[in-house]
Amino acid sequence: MPRVARSEINPIQRENARLGTFDWRVTNPALHREIEGYASLTSVNQGDDISLFVSTAEPNYTIDIFRMGWYGGTGARKVLGGLTTPDEVIRVTQEF
Repeated sequence: MPRVARSEINPIQRENARLGTFDWRVTNPALHREIEGYASLTSVNQGDDISLFVSTAEPNYTIDIFRMGWYGGTGARKVLGGLTTPDEVIRVTQEF
């Protein structure tokens, strides 16, 4: 059986070593239900689809998508940000 070099890391370690951000934390919550939303699933595998549902009277809003994880203690990594076109299907392909 071949020996694995100690310098090789597994995919989870590689993903967790990526740059994270604290920007996922909600700092300006909608206290009067101005906007509400949820995802169709709590977790998806690479290549699977997820739907986001948003309820608001505003014609435009912005969505940022984060992947939760260690990321050096920040808690998440921004996968996609600044989506301002509602009702559009967006395919995000990332290697994890």
